[in-house]
Amino acid sequence: MPLENHIKKMIRNNGSMSISSFMKEALYHPKWGYYQQKNPFGRTGDFITAPEISQIFGELLGVWCVSVWRQMGCPQDVALVEIGPGRGTLMKDLLRGTRHIPDFHDAIAVHMVEISQKLKAVQQENLSGAHESITWCDAFSDVPDKPILLVANELFDALPINQYVKKGGKWQERKVVVAGDGGLEFALENMVNMPETLEKEAHDRDFFEICPDSLELVGQILAVIKKNGGAALIIDYGYDYYGYKDTLQAVKNHKYSDILEGVGQSDITAHVDFVGMKKFALQNGGGVQGIFTQSDFLQGLGIEIRAAKLMQNANNLQKGGIKLAVDRLINPDKMGNLFKVMILESFKL
Repeated sequence: MPLENHIKKMIRNNGSMSISSFMKEALYHPKWGYYQQKNPFGRTGDFITAPEISQIFGELLGVWCVSVWRQMGCPQDVALVEIGPGRGTLMKDLLRGTRHIPDFHDAIAVHMVEISQKLKAVQQENLSGAHESITWCDAFSDVPDKPILLVANELFDALPINQYVKKGGKWQERKVVVAGDGGLEFALENMVNMPETLEKEAHDRDFFEICPDSLELVGQILAVIKKNGGAALIIDYGYDYYGYKDTLQAVKNHKYSDILEGVGQSDITAHVDFVGMKKFALQNGGGVQGIFTQSDFLQGLGIEIRAAKLMQNANNLQKGGIKLAVDRLINPDKMGNLFKVMILESFKL
């Protein structure tokens, strides 16, 4: 495959490749990257996200946005931002669910942050007519300098990580190299400069994962919130404790796959370090709510009440579908506890 050959050439020319560099090429290469080639969402894609499971998810996030907007004092020029908006399903449901609050709709301009041209086209089609002001941009830095309401669902898990493994009492970095048979494989390498975060209690063969891009993005979001006011809602699968384990994974056709095979054809993610992000936000003067489980968050917003209202006008088949969807979103053994929620805020009233 062209992307795999491209990566092998980079390794042969520059030496072993960090996992973060490998993920950037595999996911975001402008021509062959996973998100440039595929529409990965839904039953016909590689995975299903919460907005694709039930319309209630996006509707409840709309409830959260309106609540925060009112706490901000109902400002009249607000950027409603979604980063990594998938097929646009979440934003479509959010806007439809808040349409009965015209003052809110009049106050917002929607900004969709998306790097994939393929997904942009899908989003533009799905959001046609959803709001009079929807624009697309390639990076969060392109969002106008104004108060923001930001939503990021299953974004941070796709940001590139680096991995470190403790062996013989010392930390080594896990990298990607070209194997003797010409394929790709992982290898451990000694480090000259060791990240400070690795100076924690750990045992041999423990993994530690660091995602520099997540902290950089949190810093950018916080800077806007602290300057202009607003809040950011981050929802993703991850952990709310310090842990030492390998969470790097690839998914294709709703099944786990080999990370180093079929590069560019499968999604590659890692669990989000919510503890590290929260600590970083607090150290940089941000207000933080959470870390909550998705189950607690959605139940607090009234998911069961909304489901009951939908079922009033549903047939038996539809009622069953609503119940299954809600169970998948909040059941502790499904998405309920695996997914976490964190809110960044700094209201400027």
